[in-house]
Amino acid sequence: MAQSYKFLRVSVTVFKVLAWVTVVVQVITGLVLIVSGGDPVLIGGVEIPARLVGVLNFVAAGVYFFSLWLMSSLLRLLLDVRDRLPAAPESPAGGRGLPAGRQAQAGLPGGTPYHGFPAVASGSYPSGTVPCSSPP
Repeated sequence: MAQSYKFLRVSVTVFKVLAWVTVVVQVITGLVLIVSGGDPVLIGGVEIPARLVGVLNFVAAGVYFFSLWLMSSLLRLLLDVRDRLPAAPESPAGGRGLPAGRQAQAGLPGGTPYHGFPAVASGSYPSGTVPCSSPP
């Protein structure tokens, strides 16, 4: 199972690296804007002082870092849950369902896929129920 979901396992690392790169770039940009000042920045038709944009870069760094790190953590959690789940049984024919021995225990003929419904012999329905019929 070490090779399964390799893309997601690599994505966990990529998101963590992107989180740190984003923090570094945003903080450096914010420091440059705070220290040097500069001309006001036009955002949405409003002139905002460059130093305020530098402070907003610090806020954006935190938001981006949290979002990317959260994505990495969620992928890691899902992969850990997937790794701890028991393997699903395979039928001898390679399809889904119970193996032939379990089908016999469930009262199913060999090769019949098991869908989680109890085996009911023909005509032995519980009282008060009727078999399903096709719509008219």
